[in-house]
Amino acid sequence: MYERQKEFPDSPLFNMYPMLMKLKDWVDMKKMSEILIKTAQAHPACFSVIEEHNGVPFQKYVPNLISDVKIEKISEAEFQSMINTLVQPFSSCDVPIRLRLFETEKAKYFFFDTYHVFCDAFSKAVFVYDLDKAYAGGELERDGWLSYLEERAGKIFSSLSGKQIVL
Repeated sequence: MYERQKEFPDSPLFNMYPMLMKLKDWVDMKKMSEILIKTAQAHPACFSVIEEHNGVPFQKYVPNLISDVKIEKISEAEFQSMINTLVQPFSSCDVPIRLRLFETEKAKYFFFDTYHVFCDAFSKAVFVYDLDKAYAGGELERDGWLSYLEERAGKIFSSLSGKQIVL
């Protein structure tokens, strides 16, 4: 899909199930903003970009890629006029997740969109589950993918020092 998307860089076809949720009135938007960052931090893929070296794509972890989620206070009319512009194509060098909070005089909204390279339907469901858990005060465990990559890299580097290459 990554290679296919390069043929159609202006298409949002490769976004993974963008969703816009109208939040309940009781949702604390400041807390929601903080919880979004906390949840993203438990999922290191949210802090990754794709870089190409000699035509080969590599996933690069960038720990400060997402620093906050601002609450965008706009009128309901402005919000309604921009709904159709929320979904935009991703680029491999973009932050792979879009988290936006909107507050109007009538409602509160959460927009969530992800880049297919970093998220599938199951991963998105886990993220939303963790978001709910964190908002309710639960503790999150760090997603194992980055730990797996770190462990794998350690094995490869230790093997290289012993003059063996293990892939």
